[in-house]
Amino acid sequence: MSNIGSKDRTAIEPVISARLGVGSWIILIVLVAAALATGVVVYVGWKLADGVDVPISGYVAMAGGVIVSLAVGFGLMALLQQPKRV
Repeated sequence: MSNIGSKDRTAIEPVISARLGVGSWIILIVLVAAALATGVVVYVGWKLADGVDVPISGYVAMAGGVIVSLAVGFGLMALLQQPKRV
């Protein structure tokens, strides 16, 4: 009981290594590659659509997609906040 307040807790707390493993590097490389590919697609799409007018139906569809996406996000976050009943 005398060790409860002591600052020497090396046996209790796990050591977290600052180095990344092989799997972490693979995930990092894939995510960076995906971000770069997305940037290229956005740039090419932006240049190809230069001067094209978007009809009202396009704006309505975009607004509907945003509203549905927000509703799904809010719903999932609300489910996460529900108390767990065992």
